[in-house]
Amino acid sequence: MRFASINRLGKDFLDGHLVFTEPYNETLCFHRIEVVTKNAVVHHFKLYDKSELTDELKMYMRMAYQIGTRKHLDRKK
Repeated sequence: MRFASINRLGKDFLDGHLVFTEPYNETLCFHRIEVVTKNAVVHHFKLYDKSELTDELKMYMRMAYQIGTRKHLDRKK
C-alpha cells in the first residue's frame, strides 16, 4: 500500500503527503488534510528547509509507514 509520496520537488521546497486511516487535525505538520475514502486520509506537507523535518513529522512518517506495511491491522486483533 502506498503510504507516502513526493508530489513535487521545487527549486526551494519539497511537497509531499502521507496516507493515514484517520485524520490528524491536532498538528501543524500538515497544511491540508483530504479524506479520500473511509480508510484513506491524505495529509499534505511542504518543506522549505531540512530543519522543518521535525521529530513530530518523522513520527507521522513512521506511523504512515506502519500503515503502508499494514502493521496497524495487527494491533487491532
